[in-house]
Amino acid sequence: MRSERSRLTGFALIAGSLMFFTFWIFSATEAEQTLIEPWSLQLAFHGAQIITLITGLVLVSRLPIDGWPRHVWRAGAIVAAVGTPLGLPLFAGGILLMAVGAVSIPGLRVVGAVMIPGALFWLLLFSQGAMIGNEDYPPLTEPQQTLAVVGLVLIVTGLVVLGGLILRSRAPVLRLSGVGEKQPEHSSDER
Repeated sequence: MRSERSRLTGFALIAGSLMFFTFWIFSATEAEQTLIEPWSLQLAFHGAQIITLITGLVLVSRLPIDGWPRHVWRAGAIVAAVGTPLGLPLFAGGILLMAVGAVSIPGLRVVGAVMIPGALFWLLLFSQGAMIGNEDYPPLTEPQQTLAVVGLVLIVTGLVVLGGLILRSRAPVLRLSGVGEKQPEHSSDER
């Protein structure tokens, strides 16, 4: 049961993150062309992306992690999950909390180190009064577009790597503190 949940967590996180990237890259660059036409299919894709990413983030919040980073990690994952449909600033704040927890977990330090600048770039962008993909705000300037795209790439890269680490774990109960450590060899008699 646990290994199935780990696979679902990894797949949902990777798929949701890649869908998130696909949807928001066009808004961040304010491209006239989009990947999906007509608009109704874009809306359906966005809905599927939201559900998939929320599923991955909620499942990530339930991973067994020991020590104090567990609380920061879980709070960040839940805030990011809530922020996915409600607003990108809330999502970025959740990713920042999650990343701060990740840098304190052996095996996830790189994930946290990649996501922290991405979340900070987005929070800096939002603090300037800019908003990605919202017609009620003025269009992003070129430096703001660069900040938005780099932040998006860093956040999604961290989430995809995290999903891959979860999928690579062979343990029935995922212990993220051992992700970067060498796995013991199993003899054919133990299987």
